[in-house]
Amino acid sequence: MPRDKMNKRLIAVHIGQWLPLLGFALLIAFGAEKESGAPVFLPLILIIVSWLLTPMFVLRNFIHALRTLAAGFDSSILRTARWHKLAMFPYFLLSVSFWGILPMGMLNPWLIWFVPFLVPLSVLGLGSVWLTMLSTSGYVIAQIVLLRQNGTFTLKQCGVHIVLQLLPVTNALGNIKLIKMFAKSAPPGSQS
Repeated sequence: MPRDKMNKRLIAVHIGQWLPLLGFALLIAFGAEKESGAPVFLPLILIIVSWLLTPMFVLRNFIHALRTLAAGFDSSILRTARWHKLAMFPYFLLSVSFWGILPMGMLNPWLIWFVPFLVPLSVLGLGSVWLTMLSTSGYVIAQIVLLRQNGTFTLKQCGVHIVLQLLPVTNALGNIKLIKMFAKSAPPGSQS
């Protein structure tokens, strides 16, 4: 069943998304160096590995979402995506506030030397947050395309819902709207 594979792949994204925040928390808790003077590498490794794995997880979810197109419209995929989107919401809030506040260090004149590092780091962090959001949106976009193919959506409605899936916060709201529209009655040609 595509939904079981979807759950497993999205759980991998959930684990991967918390690694950079865990890395930064460890870095803050332990400091940049141990008492012996050796740097603490574990937090930095967690951050780098998760940023390398995130695009791989997202690509893997997109490929699986494309495979769900062959199965036809399934409203349970929308419901599963909704729960994963809601589970990602605390991560989204925490990450956006962290990566959004990080460049505020540039306002301190003593930290001006870190500007070349803080801005790219913040952009990379926010990009990682956006990519994890897209991992669930791929499944919803696939279902929107199927609704368009079934004739349930016009081209304009399809475009609006796809754009909603590409933007933070509106992706969850758009998904909830789709569930309300199609949870009780399945569109023509569907499996539900």
